[in-house]
Amino acid sequence: MSKKDVTKPILCSLQLFKGHISNDDIYNATVSSIAETLVSRTYLADTVERIPISHGRVRGTLFLPKGTGPVPGVIDMYGSTGGLLEQRAAILSSKGLAVLSLAYFNYDDLPKEMKKLEVDYFEEAVNFLLNHPRIVSHGVGMMGSSLGGVLQVLIAHCIPKVKAVVSLSGGYGVSKLQEEDGKKWIITDFDHPEFLNNIRWYEKDGDLIVETRFKFMSDWKTFANIQPGKCASSFLFIHGKGDENVSYENSEELVRDLQQNGKTDVEYFFADDAGHLLEPPYQRLCNIQWHSVYGVYVAVGGLSAQHMRAEEQFWKLTPTFFS
Repeated sequence: MSKKDVTKPILCSLQLFKGHISNDDIYNATVSSIAETLVSRTYLADTVERIPISHGRVRGTLFLPKGTGPVPGVIDMYGSTGGLLEQRAAILSSKGLAVLSLAYFNYDDLPKEMKKLEVDYFEEAVNFLLNHPRIVSHGVGMMGSSLGGVLQVLIAHCIPKVKAVVSLSGGYGVSKLQEEDGKKWIITDFDHPEFLNNIRWYEKDGDLIVETRFKFMSDWKTFANIQPGKCASSFLFIHGKGDENVSYENSEELVRDLQQNGKTDVEYFFADDAGHLLEPPYQRLCNIQWHSVYGVYVAVGGLSAQHMRAEEQFWKLTPTFFS
């Protein structure tokens, strides 16, 4: 569940009824609750400024703690949905971090698709944060989910100023680095045979659902065109073992790959029965979502209680990792 306007809270009415009632009875005017209260979930703290960003080519929203600073800077990116999602950046900024929710396709005047993205765009976003007078200037962190996390692993191997990456539920191998006309590009391809061979289709409530469980590519290093671990960034990989969209083995294998190539500053958290869409805690679990690339609903997995616990745990790790 995405929050479109983070400046407004979500209001949830909690009602207590006597005995057992059916779902239909909840909407029956003759059935009344014996107690009720209204719970408010705030995304944007009073101590944080929300600043729309259109700087050079960079598009997004900066969430900046009020005061003189300087504070650590973080770039937050989502996946193949595209556009601009602000909810995670808004909440993370309340921990004393300057967080840029960065759009990189299908937003404003940015490319409509993510198949070919210029690395220079992300470096421009990094430099924007580093040059801000209220943000520390020695390096930035990055946080990304799904495709966003995949891109950030590649970006960290290209841009030394990226010092810390938190990658959630990444399908490493859909994207690769490629040089063309003297520039570096990130090419994303969801049609690789090793991915397509894992797809399973089924019907639920009249809708066609895809279960992909993308697995780690056997030729990942060659495909991605990088030398694993040859970068200045530390890494924290987070993945749910109940992810039905991207197998957690992707993150497990990448951790092993980085460590075998001499990378020592690699941490990980793999959570039993958690799904693909790991978000700040206490939001409703979504285990089926519309996939903009395939044009179908995709199973993303997760059991409610276990998924919620995993979100509580990983969210405690994140601010400390960036500080």
